[in-house]
Amino acid sequence: TPHDPENLIPAMFLKCVLSLNLHYKDLRSNKVCNVLKIRPHATVLSETLLVSFNRGENLTGNFAESEDGVRKIMLDLFGSPDTAELFFTNDVKVLLEVLHRNVIDRGEGDTDRLYYLQLLDRVLTNTDYKDHMHYREGILYLLQQVQEEETPDNGTKSEAAKILKKHVILFT
Repeated sequence: TPHDPENLIPAMFLKCVLSLNLHYKDLRSNKVCNVLKIRPHATVLSETLLVSFNRGENLTGNFAESEDGVRKIMLDLFGSPDTAELFFTNDVKVLLEVLHRNVIDRGEGDTDRLYYLQLLDRVLTNTDYKDHMHYREGILYLLQQVQEEETPDNGTKSEAAKILKKHVILFT
């Protein structure tokens, strides 16, 4: 826009939304998600979140101890079909590949893997995944590999088992 040549206003607004979302621990009382779920679409938001998520950017803070606003809002948005539908099918397909890569790129015992598996479960549960089954074989193989790892379980093995059991119809 002529008054904001570097598009700083949308970026600053996004940081405010992400920071506000960090304060909501319960999805039912999450005002950010409750407002977004009544919108028919939020293309700029969903695309910006996907790009930032893929890059591993934390847009909410410069402090190592601050919670990652992008990661939290992704979990929250995919926590309900009403907000998960803000993401187009192609965006969901890209997200599945990003999640797959992030689980593989982190070694056994890495606690971030649990987060990515939890988000994967929400994507499988609350999107139209059953209609396209994108990357099905890769996801199935990944979940089986995580289950068979030799390191002590830090939650990832049990999360992979839970996903396979919960979504058995998708993977048989």
